[in-house]
Amino acid sequence: MSRVALWVGGSVGERLAAEVVGSEDELVAQATTAREIMALISASGVDIVAVNADPTHLTLELIDACDIAGVRLIVMIHVDSDRRHALTLDFRETCRSDASWESMIELLRAPSFGGGNIPDLAFFDITSDAVPLLSGTATSRVASTSSEDSAAVVFASGETGVAPLVAPVVAPVIAVWGPTGAPGRTSVAINVAAELSQEGLAVLLMDADPYGGTIAPKLGLLDETPGFAAVCRLADQELLTRHELQRLAQLVDVGGVRDTPLWVLTGILRTDRWPELSAARVARVLEFCRGEFDVIIVDVGFNVERDEEISSDLFAPRRNAATLTVLGEADTIVAVTDSDVVGLARFLRTSSDVRELFVGTPIIAVANRVRSAVAGLAPRTHVRQTLERFGGLTDIMVIPFDDRAFDACTLRSEPLCTVTPQSAARIALRQLALRLAPGYASASQSPSRETRVSLSTLFARRRG
Repeated sequence: MSRVALWVGGSVGERLAAEVVGSEDELVAQATTAREIMALISASGVDIVAVNADPTHLTLELIDACDIAGVRLIVMIHVDSDRRHALTLDFRETCRSDASWESMIELLRAPSFGGGNIPDLAFFDITSDAVPLLSGTATSRVASTSSEDSAAVVFASGETGVAPLVAPVVAPVIAVWGPTGAPGRTSVAINVAAELSQEGLAVLLMDADPYGGTIAPKLGLLDETPGFAAVCRLADQELLTRHELQRLAQLVDVGGVRDTPLWVLTGILRTDRWPELSAARVARVLEFCRGEFDVIIVDVGFNVERDEEISSDLFAPRRNAATLTVLGEADTIVAVTDSDVVGLARFLRTSSDVRELFVGTPIIAVANRVRSAVAGLAPRTHVRQTLERFGGLTDIMVIPFDDRAFDACTLRSEPLCTVTPQSAARIALRQLALRLAPGYASASQSPSRETRVSLSTLFARRRG
């Protein structure tokens, strides 16, 4: 049973209210103002909200509030101007005003992405009257798919001619960590994820930094709703599904051999929201996403201190819980350090804590911005010897300093592989990415693998 709030006026609202009351769901309220519906959502008093699609009812504030609270939002289309308004906001979970409540619930609960037969209901994609809205249509404001591509669902069996991939049943989690002082941790995470996505893998990039994520501004994702926090909230309520995940994730087009997008769950921008990233929530999200993607890249915070000893409440939320949980669940930890004397000193002091806390997890040390101006002659050798002698590290990769390339990425809000594909830094990061995801091959090399629906192929788009 779901708790339902309606903000639909007129005869349509009266009919829907009567249908909800006669169903298994509970009608919590029939709101008449934006303040009423927002109060219900923020108080976590509802599970489903249905509103009109006109500009008075459907706003970005309402959409963001529903995403943050993990509330399903259904939009009622009355006239063509409603459709255009919803399209302007890039909101796709819409239905005609004559749709019954039973049909809406049936679609919301239907298996997504080919998991079963999608019912032919009164829902439709706002980009095309002729194409039904399938449960699982991407809503990214960065790289959206056309209705033609959405209608042609591509399965990993290769029926559409797209070469499927050989992938593990459980996707590896790659945690990208670095000490305080901005060693370039986020840039490494973004570029590694983009490189793997260019290879045709379904890659999820998460921003789990509890001190304020920076993936969103770096990729030009201006949507203020933190996708990672919203997914954590849904996981805590046991409402996280594949459809909800793809609804909250944003897509970034990085090109590549199969033109597969990079999936991104943006992080919190306001640091006071860190309690939303509890250890239990983050663990549930990682467990769920392992079965939905080929590789998961997580950008975590710098702080790995445990505060149980100084806290009087053992059940209070921990500021570093998200970072510690991801590092504990990671299959590989990429530890990023700056190459100057200050960056190396910070890294050597803190990386020892990481090795002690997560014994047995492979750690790849990545020396970023390596240059002779701060490391002297033979900077690569100097940095390697420093990390080996004082840090006891043996698996070390070096990223050369390339300020022009990274400045161009910042200007265009894109990864290196799409801005400066021939830069030395990009080549080094590509080598790192391929090391982190070994064992992937074309399905033609392994025709007996079990058919698997991949999110990457579901949204593979053809270049005209």
